[in-house]
Order: sequence, then structure tokens, then C-alpha cells
Amino acid sequence: QVKKLGVEFHMDTAVKPDELQGLRKKYDAVFIGNGLWTGKMLPIKGSKLKGVDTAVNFLKNARESHGKIGKLGKVVIIGGGDVAMDCATTSKTLGADSVTVVFIESLETAPANPDEKNRAFGMGIPLIGQFKPVSIDGDGKVSSITFEHLEQASTLKFAADTVIFAVGQAAGDSFDTSIAGVYAGGDCINGGKTAVQAVKEGKDAADEIMKTF
Repeated sequence: QVKKLGVEFHMDTAVKPDELQGLRKKYDAVFIGNGLWTGKMLPIKGSKLKGVDTAVNFLKNARESHGKIGKLGKVVIIGGGDVAMDCATTSKTLGADSVTVVFIESLETAPANPDEKNRAFGMGIPLIGQFKPVSIDGDGKVSSITFEHLEQASTLKFAADTVIFAVGQAAGDSFDTSIAGVYAGGDCINGGKTAVQAVKEGKDAADEIMKTF
């Protein structure tokens, strides 16, 4: 539908921040809507060990490999949102030996949709709230992860072969949106809201571009 309007698509083309000025010279206006496509990791000990991954990367590999992602072993997922539940159920479906989800919120206040939580429960996946990760241990490869309770003097330690951070996403490259003729909208600007909000920001930018040029 968009193609029929005469829009050209250039696929598999990375655009770096230092190319923005060149694009601006070539076009009257540039709109940036690159979303939040890079997974976040928490800055804790052991986060760079082999076997530690982000949700974005894990789910991408699971999809592109058509489920042939390799042996996951014991999986621990950090995060209480829908993406964390997706990682959990995907891991279980791919044959992980065990899957555990741990997050800082209580079970009731964890942001995941209740249906997503129930789906994880239905697959026998424990969801543990009010614990934060403090260290990932291993010799080159992850072997365990330790959590501390947010309020009580208690810790949890799990054997782990795979640790997945599902704690949010980032935009990756940062573009200079102060350049005249450069516009931006969506998650890369608002930090990650709804699709409706992103569409509104895109339409607002289009209106401004049409008025200006």
C-alpha cells in the first residue's frame, strides 16, 4: 500500500549517525523512527560471560533458526514484562531443561499481561518476584546466578546455563535531531510507549514536513 504511493524502500541498509548530514543534503527532510531495537543488560558482575544474552537477541535467533537454537540447559530469565514471558515460554518450547523467571516487582505488579503470566504458569514455569540479580558466575561460561531480595536479608542462587536479560530495550545509535530538517518519532524518542503514540508522532512529523517543504 505504501509502495503504491511511490515510496522507495532501501532494505538491508545501515544508517550511522555521522551519515545524517549527508542525507539531509540529499533530501529536504529526514524522519528517524528506528524504535528500540537493542536489548539492555544490567551492569552486574558476569554479564559478559558466554551464555548470557538479551531478550531481543535470543528471540531473534530463535525465530531465524526455526527453533534450532542449540541446547539451552537451565534457563534463568530476568524481567517481569511480556517479553520476559515470551522468552520463558519460547525456552520451554525449545526444550530447555528448566526455566525460571525472576523480577523486582511483586507477582501482582509485574507488568506482564495476566494472560502471559498464566501461560507461563500453565507450562510449569515458576515466576519469582521481589528479587534483583547481583552476580552471574562462571569460568568463561555462565554456571550460576545470584539474586537478593529487595526487602529481606535473603538470597537465591540458581544453577544456570543460559541467562536472558528481558529488562527493556534501547535505540542503539543516537541521532542528532537538532539538525534543521531532521524529524523523529516513536519509541526512539518517547522511550517506548504504544503503537498508537508512535503513529501519532509520525503523522505529526509528516504534517510539519508538508507545511515546511
